[in-house]
Amino acid sequence: MPGDSHESSDLRTISMSLPDAAFSALLSEVAPDVLVHCAGKASVPESMTNPHDDFASHVMLTEWLINQCRRSAPNTRFIYLSSAAVYGQPDELPVTESCPIRPVSPYGYHKRMAEMLCEQASSLFGMQTVVARIFSAYGAGLRRQVIWEAARQAVEEKSIQLHGTGEETRDFVHAHDIAKAIVLLAEKVSPDGSSYNVASGVETSVNILARSIAAKCGACPVAFRGKRRGYDPERWRADIAKISEVGFEPSVSMSEGLDDLLIWIRKELARKVT
Repeated sequence: MPGDSHESSDLRTISMSLPDAAFSALLSEVAPDVLVHCAGKASVPESMTNPHDDFASHVMLTEWLINQCRRSAPNTRFIYLSSAAVYGQPDELPVTESCPIRPVSPYGYHKRMAEMLCEQASSLFGMQTVVARIFSAYGAGLRRQVIWEAARQAVEEKSIQLHGTGEETRDFVHAHDIAKAIVLLAEKVSPDGSSYNVASGVETSVNILARSIAAKCGACPVAFRGKRRGYDPERWRADIAKISEVGFEPSVSMSEGLDDLLIWIRKELARKVT
C-alpha cells in the first residue's frame, strides 16, 4: 500500500502498486541519480495465455515510468532490465547485441517494445537510458525459470521432471553477477539507449544442469517430457564482450550458485513447515 515504509540510517523502502501517483511525488522528492526498472511480469507461459496483462505490465508500465522520470526527474539514469527473450531463436552463437531481434513469445515482444521506449526517450527527449538484456537469471529469491524449478523439485519432490529433451541450452547468470552488471551500467556506460547482454558467456545444457542439481541432492532421478515448447529457445549463449569492456566479469560459478540456491530453498521449505 502507498505510504507503507520502513526506514533505517541508509535505507528506505516504500511499497506501492504501479502506476501510482505517489511515485511521481517520490521522484520529485528524491531526484534519484539512478532508477533501475525491474517491475513487470516474468513468466513466458503466462504471456502466452494472457498477452494483454503481459503487455500492460511491460510496455504500458515502462511508458508510464519513463514519462514520470521525464517530468519529475529528467536527470535520472533509467536502467531497464530486459531479457534475452528479445532474440528468440538465434541463428548462431554466441548472441551479440546486434543479432536479429525475433521474439517467439508475447513476453519477448513486449520486452522489445519496452526497450524501444527507452531508445525513444534517449533519442527524442535526451533522457539517460540503458537496457540490460539479462539471460537465464537464478539465485536465492528468484522463483522462476528452469533452474529454480529443477532445484525446487529435487529438494521437495526428490525427483526432477522438466519440459523439453534436456538438450536445450541456456546461459545461466547468478543474481550477484547481475547486480554487479547493473552497477557498471549505472556508472560506466554512455546512457544513450544502448543495450548490453548480461550473462556468464557459458552455454550449459538443461540436462547437465538438472543432473548437477540431482547430484547435490542425493542423486535423485531426472526425466524430460521430450518435447520442447515453441516459445522455448533451443540454444542460448551470450557474447558479453560489450559489457566486459566496462569491467564486467562473472564471478559466481555454477556449482557455487547452485549450492547457494539449494540452501535458500531448504530454508524456505523449513519455514513453511514451521
